[in-house]
Amino acid sequence: MRRKYHGDGGAGVTAGACVPGRDAQNTGADNCIEDTTTMHTRYLEDFTPGEVFRTRGMTMDESAIMEFARQYDPQPIHIDKVAADAGPFEGLIASGFHTHAVIFRLWMDLGLLWESSMGGPGADELRFTAPVRPGDTLRAEVEVLDVIPSRSKPDRGIIQYRVTGLNQRDETVLTVIFVTFVRRRPEG
Repeated sequence: MRRKYHGDGGAGVTAGACVPGRDAQNTGADNCIEDTTTMHTRYLEDFTPGEVFRTRGMTMDESAIMEFARQYDPQPIHIDKVAADAGPFEGLIASGFHTHAVIFRLWMDLGLLWESSMGGPGADELRFTAPVRPGDTLRAEVEVLDVIPSRSKPDRGIIQYRVTGLNQRDETVLTVIFVTFVRRRPEG
């Protein structure tokens, strides 16, 4: 299945993937291609350890930051500008849960797991490494760490991947390792 990537490309960031050192068309200082607007569903055997994917960017709006926090993380640093100005971050910041949700959404928007994901048992090592402020543009880099076919269920396996959330200054704002059950390519 071909799934159109409906992102705006945010701040010159496009979706793409490469395996450093493997792809003949690697370009740029980081040896990764970031030049595609249509992604295909990938199945277990289509992922390779070391492969890196990059997402579009999404800008964090002050009203959205406050709305999310009022519903899910009502702390003064997220919902009260005056209190946040006097707080430890010297200004309003996004909830880490909001940051996590946005970064995960950007990864899902690539469409790579659109038909193949079977959910996952969890995430490890979630870290919020820098505050996210109104006006910051977030994007994700996703590195495949491991691809493991199931021994007991031949129609699936597991991919383990590290997600790094970055802002417009390329500062890391979030890291997490996910494990996802992924279907093998259907026969036929």
